[in-house]
Amino acid sequence: MRPTPFLCALTILLAGCQSGSYTFRYSDPAGTTVNYKYVLAAKSDPSGVKDPKTWPKHLLAPSSMDVTGTMTVTVSEAGPKKITVKSWNKPLSATGQGFGKSDAAQYLAKGIEFQQYQVDPRRKFLRQDAVQDPLTNTLNGLFPEKPVSVGSTWEYKPFPQDVPAKAKLEKMEKVAGVETAKVVIDVPSGTSGKTKMTAWFDPKNGRLIKSEIVSVVDQDGMKFHSTFTQTMDESLEPISDAEYQAQEAEFSKKEEEERKKRAAEKPKTEEKAKTGAGR
Repeated sequence: MRPTPFLCALTILLAGCQSGSYTFRYSDPAGTTVNYKYVLAAKSDPSGVKDPKTWPKHLLAPSSMDVTGTMTVTVSEAGPKKITVKSWNKPLSATGQGFGKSDAAQYLAKGIEFQQYQVDPRRKFLRQDAVQDPLTNTLNGLFPEKPVSVGSTWEYKPFPQDVPAKAKLEKMEKVAGVETAKVVIDVPSGTSGKTKMTAWFDPKNGRLIKSEIVSVVDQDGMKFHSTFTQTMDESLEPISDAEYQAQEAEFSKKEEEERKKRAAEKPKTEEKAKTGAGR
């Protein structure tokens, strides 16, 4: 007997609505802007270090760093083979213990960071040197050529010089109000560490809704652990390029003031050196 539309719908419903196939493609139109909040938590544990003499002293105390911030991602141009993406990353808070305290201060001091890159609809970079951060790196070429369904696995090479990463469409899941495809990725990371990324995409347009990167490294007994989580948040105000440009102008002004100060002090320093040498 030929199944009726009602029975087909009921079968899909009882299966958890996860029997469909998806062709993942990044297809947000030009002008699309998405805002994210992110949290970074990192810590080190030196208790297992085998030979303390091989490590700088400041690394031999436990450390941690906790960062929060926002990110704005805009599609500035979109075509059938090339999507131009601009992103602004703004740290809001950063605290730390041990050497993580100075790392946190440096992170805050950088202020808003900007990057621009181009990808194809499979999220593959059109230029290798455009890859700039762990999150964006790992998405490089993630989307498979063929349709996939829940349970499907595939391989791709986010880092051309390394072995392939392994990806799996684990399930469909609602995140931040969007029905997403949850993709789990085992990232190649050498013999001393392990990195796992989970990315939640809107299957309709390939838009990233949430991501999480968990990294564990054991280097001669020194253990580093970090977790980075980024989630779309429609309540956030976008970071404006005007704010970024104002910051860069202020940075340039301070650098010029420091340069003039050093130039003014140079003759005095040289004179002191000559005087000391003549004694």
